Amino acid sequence: MNAHIFRKMTKIWQAGFDIIKSVEYLYKHKSMADVNFNFPGQDPICGHKVILGMRSSVFEAMFYGSMEEVTGEVTITDIERPIFDLMLRYACA
Repeated sequence: MNAHIFRKMTKIWQAGFDIIKSVEYLYKHKSMADVNFNFPGQDPICGHKVILGMRSSVFEAMFYGSMEEVTGEVTITDIERPIFDLMLRYACA
């Protein structure tokens, strides 16, 4: 059975997805996001700490190391929102 048809039948998005497709799905649909990157005067961008931490040593330190961010809210002021969004998209690809 085709994986796409199976997913539609079961309505379970994980069915038939490899790890890359699963991470892309999480990014696109913001499912299970556990951190918000806030931009003054703009909508926040949701993220996934574990995915970002495994893709970037800076995010690893921010979420799990010496810089540990405990609130799940990070205010970004030194990069434009569209650029930051592209960076997250790259990290989840």
